[in-house]
Amino acid sequence: MGASKFFRRGKPAWTEARQPDKKKEKRRRNQGRGGEERRGEGLRHVGEVLPLPRRQRSLAGDPRRPYPQILMKRLYDEVCRHGNRKPNPLVLDLLPDEDKPPGDLAFHAAGNNRHTFEKSLRILPPDISCITELFLGFPKWSAVITALDFSYNFIGDAGAEELARLLPEAIKRAGLAHLRAFDVSLNPLHKKGGLAAAALIEKTAHKGDDGANGGRSKVMLQELRLASCELEVDSVVAIAERLALANRTLRVLDVSNPRLFSLQADLSEHYARMVRMNPTLETVHVAKQRLGDEGTRILVQGLLENRTLRCLDLKANNISITGASHLATLLRADSNLETLILRANPIQDEGVGHISHALWYNRSLRHLDCGMCALTGKGVCQVADAIERNTTIERLELFENAWDEDSAQRFHEVLEGVQNRLTPLALDFLPYCVPVKPHDINMQYFVAARSLD
Repeated sequence: MGASKFFRRGKPAWTEARQPDKKKEKRRRNQGRGGEERRGEGLRHVGEVLPLPRRQRSLAGDPRRPYPQILMKRLYDEVCRHGNRKPNPLVLDLLPDEDKPPGDLAFHAAGNNRHTFEKSLRILPPDISCITELFLGFPKWSAVITALDFSYNFIGDAGAEELARLLPEAIKRAGLAHLRAFDVSLNPLHKKGGLAAAALIEKTAHKGDDGANGGRSKVMLQELRLASCELEVDSVVAIAERLALANRTLRVLDVSNPRLFSLQADLSEHYARMVRMNPTLETVHVAKQRLGDEGTRILVQGLLENRTLRCLDLKANNISITGASHLATLLRADSNLETLILRANPIQDEGVGHISHALWYNRSLRHLDCGMCALTGKGVCQVADAIERNTTIERLELFENAWDEDSAQRFHEVLEGVQNRLTPLALDFLPYCVPVKPHDINMQYFVAARSLD
């Protein structure tokens, strides 16, 4: 009996009384370091957030759990004060209030907003520095930023370099790990800004942590818009090469209307390589780049090996009849392309005839835009014949062409026959019959007007 007491498991009873109280000891150490008083002092430096108990830290966007006091507007005021800048009212409106739970935040700071446009408070390069410092100070539990929109501002190449330098660090330290869309359209980025955007594409290339992917961030950037940013040839080539070799997360790319000084600045080879080697791109906007017929032929060769692209924007690229025949080859191959925009290209009646004949066999195209393509009534009738055979087209744009009475009557007949089709047909025009005399069906003519839908 005595042996069992002597060898029983656990510590003897007299040792438990000698152990110090761990909770009291921890409380005493915290008070000695000033941990309790620090909560009321506020922010000591830029980027510092108030320490909160672990039980008060909730997941972003979960209103069922208690959430901490959000101090984003206060942090932005301090960042602007340190940078000697006036806080932008649009940025203040975008930041969540302190009495609201955290959640997804789409940061749309476009310069054409009435708050900034009327007061001439568009975002400048010094403002970009303040905003990136604000992102560095975002606590991970405060908000999840899913989109950044700085379009219609004056960021410039200096602001773009600042974004490319600080955004990856903000992604690792703050709540930008869920960034999906980045828009800096209509900002004069020039060459340096375009190269900085290419570097950002490479830094946000793969999903994974720093150790697993050689220093790359965890963000999966899916949408990048750089339209009308005065990008030079070197910048566009760098972006295309990054997408061909390094990036496998981007879904939407818009590099429309770059700055091209000569016809020798042909980008079709780089675009063809990009769409041939990148398996994730779904939407590509390459409008106003003077690709021409030869550039269209090279691009189509790359698209024939691509099975993921869904939308191709070739607006205002000086594509004529020969280029339209190359695009007809792509449509006849029954690719996965769903949207084809050919607006403001002089393909004429013969070119649209090639495309219309290809639509007889295509079963993937959903949206076709041939507005301002120098078509006459003959070309419009060819498109009407293709729509009568094709049952997959859902949207058609043809209004800004030279319509006549025969083409309006032909489309009127086609639309009466396709009313029972499975997929409805959306048009930017409306053909209708106008009687010359009331109640006289023999005296009438057909016209086409712009649809209000």
